Parts: sequence; C-alpha cells; structure tokens
Amino acid sequence: MATNNSGNIPVGTSGQVFEYSSTGPVVADAIDVGAMIKLSSQTASNSASIEFTSVITSAYPSYKLIMYGVIPATDGSDLTLQFSVDNGSTWETTAGDYMYYNHANQVTTDTSYGSSSNTSYIIADNNDNTTIMAFVVDFLATTTTNPMMFSHGTARDTGTSNYGVHNGCGRYTQGAVINAVRVICSSGNITSGTFKLYGMN
Repeated sequence: MATNNSGNIPVGTSGQVFEYSSTGPVVADAIDVGAMIKLSSQTASNSASIEFTSVITSAYPSYKLIMYGVIPATDGSDLTLQFSVDNGSTWETTAGDYMYYNHANQVTTDTSYGSSSNTSYIIADNNDNTTIMAFVVDFLATTTTNPMMFSHGTARDTGTSNYGVHNGCGRYTQGAVINAVRVICSSGNITSGTFKLYGMN
C-alpha cells in the first residue's frame, strides 16, 4: 500500500484473484490469460497409435490437436483420427461413424477425396513412409450433436520432393459425447512424430 498500512486481506472464492484498488486489496474473477491450455504431449516411436484419454472433459468446449514431424511406417497408409465415448476402452470404427472431405494442393497434382460413411476421419491419405507431416486438428467434444472437425497442415514426400497443403473438414455422426481421441495410420505404425492436445477456453 502507498501509505504502508497493512489493511485487511479480503476472502475470495475458488478461481478468484487479488487485485489492488485505490482503497486497498479486493478480490475479482480471474481473467483468462490464454485461450490454449496444454493438456498432454506424446511422442511417437514406432507406435501403433497415439491416444489421448482421461483429458477430454466438459471443462473445455473444443480442443486443438497439434502434430508435427509425423512419419508413417508403411507406404500408402492414411493418417487418421478416431474418437472414443468410453475413454479409450473401445474406439468408434464402424462404417458410418465419420463423414469427411479433404483437399490437397500439391506441387505435381491437386486431389480431393471424401466419404459420407467412413470408419475414421482422414487427415491425409495415401502417404509414403518418407512423408513428413505437420497438422492441426480442431474438434468439439462436449456436445451430443455430431461434433465437427477441421484439419489443415502440410505433407512432404522426401522421396519425390513432392509437398502440398491439406485442408479438410468432417464430423462424427453418432450423436454421443466423445471423451478420448487417437491418431492412427490405416496400416502400419507411426514411425515418429510429436503430438500435443490443447483445451480451448
């Protein structure tokens, strides 16, 4: 205090912080200092899949999954995303669980692909085992009305020097609240890559 008086410290409630006013300390609701809260980080090393369980809750309305340096182990495999409604005990992999549409602007050719009845959300398709990928996937998780997904990123095939920009969107169709997510290749393991999941305020 400017007058060097100690004064009384007020009592607040959970989630509040101290602020200083002209008459002394007061309590106030905390202000969010950032929209992205990191919940978990994982690194692939010839991994069958990367799974995020016990971190998706109603605390955040949406989530952002950032991945980079991702290399599939098998030629021709798709990089895909799947949800769980029982925290990873089982995964939603029935035909019709996902709808998606994706477009890739590449050096040699542009391609579009999609499905109205798929077993996963395709982030990038038909990748060689020399393809290095970096993607961001945004999705809703606290609604029962078919949460949407949006993905964007880049992929570079070091074997052919072909690279491109990928953009996609889709939704989970089963109308259940999801509480886990995993990244998995359509065939083979994930050789390497870093994966980070954030909750969005």
